[in-house]
Amino acid sequence: MDFSARHLAVYAITDRHWLRGRPLAAAVEDVIAGGATCIQLREKTLSGDELEREAREVQAVCRRHGIPFIVNDDVALARRLGADGVHLGQHDLSLAEARRLLGPDAIIGVSAKTVAQAVAAERGGASYLGTGAVFPTSSKADATAIDHRVVKAICAAVRIPVVTIGGITPENLPRLAGLGATGIAGISMFFAHDDGRAATAAVAQAVAQMLAVPPSPVRAALFDLDGTLLDSLPAWSSLAADFLARHGLALPPSFPQRLADLELWEAAQLFHDELIPALTPADILRDWLDALHDTYFRDAPLLPHAEARVRQAIQDGFLPVILTSTDRSCAEAALARTGLAPLFAGRLFTTAELQLPKRSPDIYWHVIGQLGATLADSFLCDDSPHCRQAAQTAGLQIVSVD
Repeated sequence: MDFSARHLAVYAITDRHWLRGRPLAAAVEDVIAGGATCIQLREKTLSGDELEREAREVQAVCRRHGIPFIVNDDVALARRLGADGVHLGQHDLSLAEARRLLGPDAIIGVSAKTVAQAVAAERGGASYLGTGAVFPTSSKADATAIDHRVVKAICAAVRIPVVTIGGITPENLPRLAGLGATGIAGISMFFAHDDGRAATAAVAQAVAQMLAVPPSPVRAALFDLDGTLLDSLPAWSSLAADFLARHGLALPPSFPQRLADLELWEAAQLFHDELIPALTPADILRDWLDALHDTYFRDAPLLPHAEARVRQAIQDGFLPVILTSTDRSCAEAALARTGLAPLFAGRLFTTAELQLPKRSPDIYWHVIGQLGATLADSFLCDDSPHCRQAAQTAGLQIVSVD
């Protein structure tokens, strides 16, 4: 079917436990009449022919109304029915295998409780994400509520739609406004009422009001790479001197201090202007990057607690970002080799590409603006004193690298 984010606004999940003997298909008909935009069949107490019979009846109702019919967990059942899609938990059949079995047009939702899970699902080809529980709920015994800051970080980290679930009612639903979610999902708020149509209409009205509120700014965690996450500084300490030695020159005594606050591309310009005019800044920069190649592609390990620091930021609801003076190819190679790449999901800014130095507050204003974040609610983790000072001037919080 022609699936889009609007189908996920009011997402009703079935559970015959709440129906007190009423036919499931009739209850689904009621909630669709009240404004449900998607139905997921989730009947944990049914199996075999009984489950398939109920599924076909509910699917027929959904098709009459032109809304998606999603099967929870059971890819084989979804395939037999020709259902619109399936929803997978973190421990269900893999997303790749579900996609192979159901085809490229199937709607495949994935549950995600962290930014890393969300990004992995998006990269794997998920159609949408379900995240929660956003409030305490009795519908799932193992569902623990997650911080709304994490929900907001998940919504900001991916481009596919995100549906919130867990303990949602028309009364607490306004608290989800501004998080960036596409819609809400639930069970009892639709099916635990004698008048499912009226109950769903109340939910749909609250969802419309929620969606009218634009996403509030995210909180960003800006991480330096060299000396903050990666033990790569030893390779930098002799870079300039070794380069000059290869050209029969010595490093002038004043240069270490002059180089301390410069970006790599600025230092290359300085060397061209004052020491080796025969080489262009691009030639010098290429030589330096060649010398640094093994450090990033093969050698430099993570510093102690580096990964834990990033994961803690994610757990606290921050969107992690790399802001580095290192060349993009080197930085990406190091992140991939050390296993950090999925945590940053491509959110990497380099000073060379921005043509702004980290000693200037301008770069922090630029990056925070690009992310749609707020300075006062974001932080920088950087081992360089002059970078920390510039970021503090810009309005960022500073987190120690210790």
